[in-house]
Amino acid sequence: MPTGIDAANIGAGTVSNTEFGYLDGVTSSIQTQLNSKSPVTLLYQSQNATNTAASSIYYGALFGGALSLVNSDNLRRTPIATAGTLTKLYVQTSSAQPATGSLVCTVRKNSVDQALTLTIAAGSAAGVFTDLVNSVSVAQGDLMGMKFQNNATTTSANVLSNQVLLAI
Repeated sequence: MPTGIDAANIGAGTVSNTEFGYLDGVTSSIQTQLNSKSPVTLLYQSQNATNTAASSIYYGALFGGALSLVNSDNLRRTPIATAGTLTKLYVQTSSAQPATGSLVCTVRKNSVDQALTLTIAAGSAAGVFTDLVNSVSVAQGDLMGMKFQNNATTTSANVLSNQVLLAI
């Protein structure tokens, strides 16, 4: 294209010379470059030392503040601020899970169990447990929480924290 042509004379005339100048140095499709960018990832976590009673289900926050567990899902659901995909569930314990049963930790969306879950086997030592395979799609405003189901006949392992990643 010849030099000195005003960008307003190209197409519909809605592009300024400054905006047109931003294209200088582009060597491939702009859309392809945008599509190949890594998604923004946010870390959500809750932490506090807590455990569940024998053979019971308790609910905790998925993110934002203390992990104190209660027996009502409605008290621990938190709205998510943006749409995306939750992945990489981590739960850390500071004591062993009793040998009489497992502890199942499940992400919940709008009070429904999701595939993002992990099981701490009966007799497991304290440690970090993960689900690095499953994911959950979320929409802005979905109410998120965690469910902890203790299948042991005594108090569960002490849960220190849980966290997930949100890719947007």
